Amino acid sequence: MEIPVGELTVIAYISVNCPKHAEGWALKGIPVADCFYYQCALTGDAKFYDKYMDVVAKRHSDARAKYPYEKFVKLVEELKTDGGYKSDKAEKDPMRVYRGTK
Repeated sequence: MEIPVGELTVIAYISVNCPKHAEGWALKGIPVADCFYYQCALTGDAKFYDKYMDVVAKRHSDARAKYPYEKFVKLVEELKTDGGYKSDKAEKDPMRVYRGTK
């Protein structure tokens, strides 16, 4: 099944500056086209990845070590080589889908 990117939403970390979120981050459903990884994959510019990882690191201090930019680039290249999503690969490392999201 193919789903146009414009119809997809994902839950992503966002930077927040308010007393309710003293940690400096929150989770929010946003369109895929607004996500760091889409922008980074589209442009090849690591600044999108770095900016997002700055927010993720507020919650997970080891995020940069666990998910280096090079790992992200490798995943993008695999998608390009494979011609897109491959269900057999997803069976080994599935993507979580939350109820109420697309």
